[in-house]
Amino acid sequence: MICFLFQLISDAGFQDEIKSVSTVCQQIEVFSRVLKTSVASFLEKGEEYIKKHLPEFTNMVCHGEHTYLYTQALLSILAQDNRGGSQLKRLCQEINKCATQKGHDVTPITLALSGSAAYPRACAALSAMLSKNSLNPADVTVLFKMYNSNDPPPVDLIRTPQLIGKLPIPVCYTVQKCLPTC
Repeated sequence: MICFLFQLISDAGFQDEIKSVSTVCQQIEVFSRVLKTSVASFLEKGEEYIKKHLPEFTNMVCHGEHTYLYTQALLSILAQDNRGGSQLKRLCQEINKCATQKGHDVTPITLALSGSAAYPRACAALSAMLSKNSLNPADVTVLFKMYNSNDPPPVDLIRTPQLIGKLPIPVCYTVQKCLPTC
């Protein structure tokens, strides 16, 4: 009966009034409407709105595997459009970050949505590093050689905050180790 009530509230256009994450995530129609309203608000209202409502949004999206996959697939498709694409990619990255912080391994989904299947060696190297959340010299070498080849994979494959955040630390550490006076 309560689920029917939430369906009616959503049908009437009052998605913002539904605050129960578990209720929203149980019905695909309600979840889709809340997701649509939230994403539209993020695109229209700007950075301050995002900062204020992002934790609630990521909590809703990361509630379950099905909500995470549904949202990431939808946002990835929408991010290919020129209008708001960069904002949607950032939203995807924030959702990914939240899921990773909650201890979920979202690497296979992230790589599948990035199109890495077309580059199996890069996919294997990225998968190993992102799943373990640490760099592996052999995998970094594989990526380095691939990106220095005549036909490199798209840079979007390595444009992942989780990976980029790891890269500067070992590079700086190596420089300090080699040049201790710096």
